[in-house]
Amino acid sequence: MAVLIRRFQIPGGAPIPQDEWSLGPSAELIDFIPAPLHTRDVVGRIVKQATSFAGTYGMGGPGFFGLDLGDDWLFVSLWGAADWMHLKGRCVRDIGSPELSALLEGCTITSLRVDRKSMSIGFDDRMVLMIDEDSSRRAPWPGTGMPRTLAPDEDLRDGVFLCPTVELWTGD
Repeated sequence: MAVLIRRFQIPGGAPIPQDEWSLGPSAELIDFIPAPLHTRDVVGRIVKQATSFAGTYGMGGPGFFGLDLGDDWLFVSLWGAADWMHLKGRCVRDIGSPELSALLEGCTITSLRVDRKSMSIGFDDRMVLMIDEDSSRRAPWPGTGMPRTLAPDEDLRDGVFLCPTVELWTGD
């Protein structure tokens, strides 16, 4: 199973009446192909909110990590992204939503680095949100205890991108 999701859809077609979409998309879905992300796209932007429960496949959520930057969401499209990431020396999954929001909301992004197996986002208060290249520094897979690693054909640069909406659906 791939852990880096790379096929997406977003609402972009005809709106669906609210009484019909409470458990589905707000509009007909269209394919979404993220543009390559550049540092200049996010440095200097202020975080409005943060979530480690973004994305849906219709029956649940893949647990993407997202930062609301106003006009865009910065996503990390790893399945269970919070288990891969650290902030202030703690696994993001261990930071509750209220605390995560309190830590990141209002912060300005000062740096971004995304490589094949690692990522770091720096903020103006000197916090760094990161995915360490060393897989032993990530939370292990439950059950097996094996380190979280990307498949040989997966590249984290394909899974960190801007999206115009938080309503991000995984493609088939």
